Amino acid sequence: VAGSLDADEVHAWLIDLDAPAPGDRPPTEYLSDDEHARAARFRFDDHRRHFATARGLMRWLLAHYTGGDPTALRFVHGPAGKPALEATAASADLAFNLSHSGGRALLGVARGMAIGVDIESVRSVPESESIAASLFAAAEVKGTGVRERAFWFNHRWLGWARIWGWRPEHWEPGGSLVHLLS
Repeated sequence: VAGSLDADEVHAWLIDLDAPAPGDRPPTEYLSDDEHARAARFRFDDHRRHFATARGLMRWLLAHYTGGDPTALRFVHGPAGKPALEATAASADLAFNLSHSGGRALLGVARGMAIGVDIESVRSVPESESIAASLFAAAEVKGTGVRERAFWFNHRWLGWARIWGWRPEHWEPGGSLVHLLS
């Protein structure tokens, strides 16, 4: 699975949250009490299950990088709320970021540098024209194809999401933005 990670490497894990989990335990067994409480606050079962699975598998993978126990990992939060591993000898320079949407999650892991990832489910948004018109400048809307053409798969969301993700106000303070679009 995971393991060594050099300072000039980034590992990106695309996770199917509905697939059978790797390892000898269900991912939810790795969660802290706080993570269980956060999962319980989700209204829909799928959302609750996806959150818990994503967090559990994140802990499982990070433990492979640190050589520790997934349940022993402790997290701290930066000024903007971004989680980081509590510094130990094994995790001092390890950075990660987790994003999940729909039934997929994306976990980015790096050493010695900050990392940010984002994943969004492509879905049909019937009101995308009015949303785009209210949030973006006319030049941005024109570039999405929202008004000029429909994408061959009839999803306007992709153009909308590209602009939204690339806007500087969505970047993390002091960080940079890397997008993996598929």
